[in-house]
Amino acid sequence: MRESARRSENHACLRFNSGNGVTVISTPGAPVPSGQDNFIKGNSIYSNGKLGIDLGNDGVTPNDPGDTDTGPNTLLNFPEIVSAVVTPTGLDVSFTLDTRQGNYTIEFFSNATADPTGYGEGQQVIYEAPVNISTIGDNLHTVSIPGAILLGTLITATTSWNGGGTSEFSRAVAAGPPQPPVVSSTFFNGEPRRTALAFQFDQQVAIDSPLQAASVINADTGAVVKIVTAEYQPADRYLTIGLFVPLPNDNYVLKINSAAITNNYGQHLAGDGKTEGTDYTYTFFILTGDTNGNRTVDFTDFMTLAQHYAKQGDASDGDFDSNMFVDFRDLLLLAQNYGRHLSPPARPARARHVTRH
Repeated sequence: MRESARRSENHACLRFNSGNGVTVISTPGAPVPSGQDNFIKGNSIYSNGKLGIDLGNDGVTPNDPGDTDTGPNTLLNFPEIVSAVVTPTGLDVSFTLDTRQGNYTIEFFSNATADPTGYGEGQQVIYEAPVNISTIGDNLHTVSIPGAILLGTLITATTSWNGGGTSEFSRAVAAGPPQPPVVSSTFFNGEPRRTALAFQFDQQVAIDSPLQAASVINADTGAVVKIVTAEYQPADRYLTIGLFVPLPNDNYVLKINSAAITNNYGQHLAGDGKTEGTDYTYTFFILTGDTNGNRTVDFTDFMTLAQHYAKQGDASDGDFDSNMFVDFRDLLLLAQNYGRHLSPPARPARARHVTRH
């Protein structure tokens, strides 16, 4: 089907095509913009030779940050399904949608099998939900869909917008039982005068007291490091922790208490990535002058600083006093530690997703 009719509900069964179920293209040289405002909703689309919905007839179009690209149906970004959890009353689908500000409709589908690409198709419509995007970015949304859904059912979704038609199908995600939350990504700002860590969970969680949820110690001496600030942002699922600074050059271990982290199903954090009730540990170190994180202040670090001297930058560029500018004070700080090597702790705690910026 090429260029679906411009209406909000199609109610068609599109299956067994050798190509795409629906193809939306723009016609070059057309006197009026073409390939826009094609709404593909309320249909059963499955068992096609290619994609269920293809914007541009060129295969899966990946989502782009901010949804600023152009093309058929404005190449509208599809939802990124994070999880599909079977509950006693139905199905909870959590997803992100990175697109422009506005009002959208998300249509959810159940499928017996997924497209070979992993994206789509849309065998049976099971629900549609309005979503308002007020800020650009991957904000998490959760929709509760009533009705029985079998474990293993493959869930997909599309985005529809009054200003740009309907997106391609999302990646298919299998419906499953609730899973305990895990830390999915981290951010570490290792500047000694502005040390902060952020931990993102894979799903929405509740934290009664963020200041009590984590603790930090010196890995070699056991001395407690004071946590000055701790804040949880539900929109992006980040727990951000600020430490008392400046921190001495040394190794440190941060622990997140599993009992302090609870998801919507009453499950506590799986700090080891699989076992509910286990704490999460993260090791990091501070070594002023080490721009590349190799635990040694050497000529490579000096050259990095020299290349960025008198320019704006961060610790990886040679800014060690956290004023966002590489200058003579940073050169002095590097000189004080030149030739120093910081060995890992004798008994390092288990660290996951360690990144150093």
